[in-house]
Formats: sequence, C-alpha cells, structure tokens
Amino acid sequence: AAHCADYERPPKPDAPANGIVLIAGSDFATGFLSAIDPVSYKVYRDIVPIHSDSTLRYDQANTATLVLQRLGADSLRRLENTTGYTSSYERSLGARSNPQEVEILPNNLAAISLYNSNALQIVNRSNGAVVHTIDLSAYADADGYAEIGALRYAAGDLFVAVQRLD
Repeated sequence: AAHCADYERPPKPDAPANGIVLIAGSDFATGFLSAIDPVSYKVYRDIVPIHSDSTLRYDQANTATLVLQRLGADSLRRLENTTGYTSSYERSLGARSNPQEVEILPNNLAAISLYNSNALQIVNRSNGAVVHTIDLSAYADADGYAEIGALRYAAGDLFVAVQRLD
C-alpha cells in the first residue's frame, strides 16, 4: 500500500525590505512573491503566496509592495516589506473588473486600470480606499468598454492606454 506524506514547506526566506528586485512568479495555478539581490544574485524564493496572475509595484515612500491580483482575484493587496512581507490589506476591485495595472502616484495615491470597466480608480496606498474615480466611458467602443490597460505616471501626468479592441 502506498502512503502519501504531507511534507513541511521550507521556512519562509528572510528577504530584505529593499535593495532587491521583486518577482511575481507563477506556474499558472499558484503564485509566489520571490526576489533576487542584483548585487550578490542571491535568490529569495517563495517569500509569500500571491495570486497566479499578479503584477507588482514597489511603493518606495512606504517600503511596501502593491500586488495587483488579476484574472479572477480582482483585488489589490499591500505587503509590508519591513515586517517580512506581511499583508496589511487586500481590497476587492469588483468581480470580473479585470484589473490590468497599478501605478504609483504622488501624495500616497495609486491608479488602477480596470479592463472590464470604464472607471480608472485612484486609491489611497495606505489603506486601499478609493478616493476618486475617473470616468473614461467617452472612449468606449462597440462593446461598451474602453478596455483600460497600461498606466504610466511621468512629469506630473498620468498616461492611460485605452485599447478599444472592437
């Protein structure tokens, strides 16, 4: 008779709070935050589990990492780098909103693009609360959505890619 064993996971790596390159790794079923030190090339694997379709933004002002969990998770999560990448909040962005990108803005704000919505959300980075919504429905195509994708903040302006695929 064969028996299955539940092997204990290795201890969580003690990754530094900054000075590393963060990586959202996935095998398309699970996801983990990992990191590499660009000087020593030391790898910190599987620091914390994250959604299998995630994108990251480092919040230098708060020494935190914003994790935009996409495709089915549709949420924004904040990890506190200085306390072992613990999660301080996870906020839903709405079922089937299909968030695409999060961009760091001044004054402790972040912008979030939602592919299946005509709203661009501006949130407080400390608690994830929506502080403003920008309506982009004027750019919607035949399916009724503007397909808001990539975001970039530069020279005091927020640039938004509207895909209009139909």
